[in-house]
Amino acid sequence: MKKILLFTIASALIFALAACAEITTTAQPNNPQQNEQPSNTETNKEPIKVDLPQTSEINLTLEGFEETRIGKINRSAQDFYIYLIDGYKLEERTGSSAVVMAYDKDFYAEITNLGKITDISKEIELSKTELKQLGELHVLKATDHFDTFFHDAKANLLASSTKGSVMILYKEVDGNMMRYRLNMPLKEAAEGAGPHLWGMLKTIRFI
Repeated sequence: MKKILLFTIASALIFALAACAEITTTAQPNNPQQNEQPSNTETNKEPIKVDLPQTSEINLTLEGFEETRIGKINRSAQDFYIYLIDGYKLEERTGSSAVVMAYDKDFYAEITNLGKITDISKEIELSKTELKQLGELHVLKATDHFDTFFHDAKANLLASSTKGSVMILYKEVDGNMMRYRLNMPLKEAAEGAGPHLWGMLKTIRFI
């Protein structure tokens, strides 16, 4: 009975991240003589020279429905490329990169490239220990994730508390093991931040 209750709580938290909150993108003026608002991403400085398009459509799951946003290409210091939706920026940290909501930095997805390793059992145990310090730990199935793109994840962990939730997910991308850590405090912005962050994580590429 206890296991069923924990699974119900964890599932509710995951689907809460997928609730819809529209983020309106502001069109950039076409006239270069006009004063423009500084961009939240680095892509407006100079086009990134790479064999990938400068923009890409990003499919989001919002309240069970598919919607599309436009993302601009960004390059991480960890050798991957990612498309970011307006209102989010890429920050470099020690040993990781992070996609951060521009107007509330408490919402972010920290990305760590673990490289070509195949045995991540020690990494998973370290993540469990970390999450236990933040709230009640839930070890979920990969298929519990609301987005089918992540159903091949190697591990899907969640910590929940009265302050919010933190999720850690391990997934292989282009032969590299990636560790995604999403910080989702209990604030109104969480309704849209979850689907947008997961949507951008789906665009990570190594070339």
